[in-house]
Amino acid sequence: MLWSIPAFACKCNHQDIESSFKSADFVFVANIYSTVNEFPGLQQNNPILLSRAKIVKSYKSPSEFSFYQTKEVTLLSSSLDTCDYPFVAHGKYLIFGFLDSDSEFVYSSHCLSTKALSEVSRTELVTLSRLADEYEIENQTIRETDDSLIEIVEFNSNRKMNSLLLENSALTVENNYLKYSLILLTVLAIIIMIYKVNKKGK
Repeated sequence: MLWSIPAFACKCNHQDIESSFKSADFVFVANIYSTVNEFPGLQQNNPILLSRAKIVKSYKSPSEFSFYQTKEVTLLSSSLDTCDYPFVAHGKYLIFGFLDSDSEFVYSSHCLSTKALSEVSRTELVTLSRLADEYEIENQTIRETDDSLIEIVEFNSNRKMNSLLLENSALTVENNYLKYSLILLTVLAIIIMIYKVNKKGK
């Protein structure tokens, strides 16, 4: 079944390898082995195309997503969105992808540098390797910082909570003392006032 791709209708500035890497959630090479699986879309005559692929190499890979463990990924293309990259042919592709929050499938865009691996130049592969190394170093630093912050926050939060509870208890006692002192002074003032009025009456 042929699928019409009106790529000319997609309006965007095409991003190079580096810009695509920074924009995408995922960057990997995948071998597409199953294509042209059409499903009804939200509108009639606008089907959704699902393709299956095996991840061969990963350049940018948040580890919490299950398909990075199984190496199997479902690629999504919507004929309604003319910027969606259509994965309609078997073979290896360099994919700059985003996660579809509703289905947890991955989709890409004509605006990014997603293309057949055979079209990727040696210079682009070198750039990818450099970006992947920088990404890994940056994320390792972030993970270590996050772990340290968690330990510090958890330790200090207990200490701080205890301090706040003690301060609150002391303030409660002080407030009660001030309240009773104010009541006593008010009563004394009333008694003195009554005494003076009675004295003038005599």
